[in-house]
Amino acid sequence: MFNWYLIFTLISLVYVGKAFQTAYTLWRQWATFWDDDITPQDRQLAREVGFFFLIPISIFFHEVGHALATWMVGGRVAAFRWYIYWGYVQPVGYFTPAQDWWIALSGNVVSLLFGLGLLTWGYWGRLRPRILHELFLETGYFLAMYTLVGYPLLSLLGLVGDWVVIYDFRRTPLLSAATGLVHLALTVGLWRWWNHPAVVHRRLLLVQGTGEEMPAAPEGEEGEGLERTLHAARNYLQMGHPPSAIHLLEGARERVGDDPRVLALLGESWLHQQRPGKAIPLLRQALASGALSPEETQATRDLLALAFLLDDRVREAIALFEQADPHIPRPVLFLYWEGVAYLKGGERVQALARFRAFLERAEGEPALAEWVQYARAFVEELAGEEDV
Repeated sequence: MFNWYLIFTLISLVYVGKAFQTAYTLWRQWATFWDDDITPQDRQLAREVGFFFLIPISIFFHEVGHALATWMVGGRVAAFRWYIYWGYVQPVGYFTPAQDWWIALSGNVVSLLFGLGLLTWGYWGRLRPRILHELFLETGYFLAMYTLVGYPLLSLLGLVGDWVVIYDFRRTPLLSAATGLVHLALTVGLWRWWNHPAVVHRRLLLVQGTGEEMPAAPEGEEGEGLERTLHAARNYLQMGHPPSAIHLLEGARERVGDDPRVLALLGESWLHQQRPGKAIPLLRQALASGALSPEETQATRDLLALAFLLDDRVREAIALFEQADPHIPRPVLFLYWEGVAYLKGGERVQALARFRAFLERAEGEPALAEWVQYARAFVEELAGEEDV
């Protein structure tokens, strides 16, 4: 039988090591992290800071909640253990089933309130620097959803935890049933609120400071209104929320028809969702309009090539990549995707040349670090074949 105490303690020690690593990264990036130029790397670091430094606080108060409930029903706390990333309370006394239910539930109520408090502070607070909005919003949502979904699953799968007691329908049928209804309503309600386009839009404004003049759903789409819509959709993609971009662009499409820029950005949004089948007809229609500028045409052609590649239509992807205009600047990442297309098409010499060209331009770019790693592996493999 597993010793869960030992396993959780070892996991906690690993997290402590990661916390020191996060603290070191924060120290090195201190000035850029707290300025108002918020990059994807800043947002990722904010999530790590929240997880490794705020979650332990919530765990401590979770156990305090169990202890207070134990004292409330006349019991005593024989052991209070807090191991930074996990803990437990050992209540002693003669408890009724309802009192056992309350002791088990209380810590989770505290955790949920802690998470909702962070969400409230991050969403409605006037925080400076702006990265604090990201820190509190993301940590609060994670903690609330873990309390409502993650921890119950661990408990109900037979591992350890409070929810086995909370949902013991044999001992507390009415309390367990009532808890289930409230539990479901809170989970669905919080998820829908977090993903509502208006909420996503406000989070974008809070974190990126893009300006209150950019409405989530502008009145009318002619001229400046359409530009604001496109700008808002691009920002949603930058924040990693393609469903909100799709919602906004579909609304614009209903009002202004098949504007090629709307179609192209809508196709790009579906690509972010890993849905090339949805993206391809939109990107094709945008190109066929002939109304895009040369730069927009190049960008849309590259996106269509990427969609073909993701849809395993390699020959069509290569044909489009080869139409690239050398006089129009392109995102360097498309060199990597060209390499992947040539590699999948069996043209290994061409693939090696593209990966090398990508590495020459992408070295030292933090946002491309993952792709640089992949490209290096491909170069090592292909160059080794060349040597043989």
